[in-house]
Amino acid sequence: MTSEAHNQIAETRDRFIAFAFASSDFLLEIDKTGKIIFAAGQAYSLTGREPAKLSGENWLQFFSKNS
Repeated sequence: MTSEAHNQIAETRDRFIAFAFASSDFLLEIDKTGKIIFAAGQAYSLTGREPAKLSGENWLQFFSKNS
């Protein structure tokens, strides 16, 4: 198995583990620019928006500097 294949399998495994906790947590996948590319879990109860509608938003807008 190549190093690249191993990394891809590890990445996929980590994503599935994250999904196991997504029903009670707020899970965000963010790109290098800080934009949300995936959201799951308690997004609506924390932001008032469905997870799919968070795509493209900057993740920092959902957190206070004072928290």
